[in-house]
Amino acid sequence: MAHSMTKRKRSIFLFTARNHLAQVCSNAFIASPVATCQKRNCEPTSILIKTILQDDSRLMRNRLSKRRLILRGALIGLIIIVVLSGIGLFLLQSVVVSIGDVMAPATGVIQKTDVKNYIGLSLPIEATNFHGMYYAFLQSRIIAFSFQSSPKILDSFLKQLGFKDALKTGLNPLREHQFPEITKFDWRNTKNISHFAGASWTKPETFYDVVVDTADAQNYIVYMMVEQG
Repeated sequence: MAHSMTKRKRSIFLFTARNHLAQVCSNAFIASPVATCQKRNCEPTSILIKTILQDDSRLMRNRLSKRRLILRGALIGLIIIVVLSGIGLFLLQSVVVSIGDVMAPATGVIQKTDVKNYIGLSLPIEATNFHGMYYAFLQSRIIAFSFQSSPKILDSFLKQLGFKDALKTGLNPLREHQFPEITKFDWRNTKNISHFAGASWTKPETFYDVVVDTADAQNYIVYMMVEQG
């Protein structure tokens, strides 16, 4: 508001000054034409008018310069917004891809020597015909494996995992697990066994399920699943 008032006052002043100077020149010429032609009175007046016109011209240039600066600033701002939008879109796409990678389940095959890294206990040395895999999703992980062992070795192994009861004949807790990534393996299939016993038990943040094919009384086939997290 103060800036607008200043411009208005200056315009009024310039308008008044032009009228006054024009009147002075006119009066001077009428009173003394010769003297006027000899630039005794009009020459200072023309210089003052020239100064005022120069001021007007300078003011107009300043206004044009300000407009150019405003337009240039707006263009630069638009370019910055476009660039930042592109960067934001790229970062958003990267985040979405990263979330997709995190959310995708991971599966893999494990070897007999890897079992301790997953369940904290090594398989008995006497265990044979081992097959195993893991399935991980977010903070949960499932380890499924199968092996053959004598009843005595198996009993010792299960006790070390925290199982203190006896296996229950005819119980197959693995039938309740329907993970295609796990059940698709032939070594994991327990549907066709006719003589079996099983059990389920838990420890902090760990769940155990086991089914034992007892058809061969000297050489059990063990199917086990450990869920963590």
